[in-house]
Amino acid sequence: MDIIVKGRHTDVGDRFRRHVDTKLAKVEKLDPKVIRVDVEVSEEHNPRQADTRERIELTIVSRGPVIRAEAAADDRYAALDVALGKLESRLRRMCDRRKVHHGNHGRARLAEALAPEEIPVLEEPATTPPSRPVNGTKSHIPRPTPVTSCRSRWKATVRWFCGKRRTRPSP
Repeated sequence: MDIIVKGRHTDVGDRFRRHVDTKLAKVEKLDPKVIRVDVEVSEEHNPRQADTRERIELTIVSRGPVIRAEAAADDRYAALDVALGKLESRLRRMCDRRKVHHGNHGRARLAEALAPEEIPVLEEPATTPPSRPVNGTKSHIPRPTPVTSCRSRWKATVRWFCGKRRTRPSP
């Protein structure tokens, strides 16, 4: 992972560069696909904006989307901490989006963790085939209702509202 520190309208010292290198070491743990991190330091010369004088922009270029974070403070180190916090939260959110949050993954992990003789065997309940109805009694198996298309239901409703039929169609 390359870390490129640039200064816009200001000089960047070696102490700040070393500080950036130590702080951005965490980024590679969160996303191992990171190719390059661009750190751009700029300084505002307007004295009325002294509380946001130092601005830090962090840009991560990786195999995937580009992730940016930006922060401003009266001190470079404070602005770097704020921007790094934003960047880490975005990286965590991106890693969380890549995870599979559905499916049957819990059983697979359980099967891998246990030895084959320790895996519990789930027995299926014995089911009896449905019996035929006895003379004159109704079957306990309900008959499927006939499926009508939306168009035929719509036509029946239109006929009922127009007065061509006296009875309301069944739903």
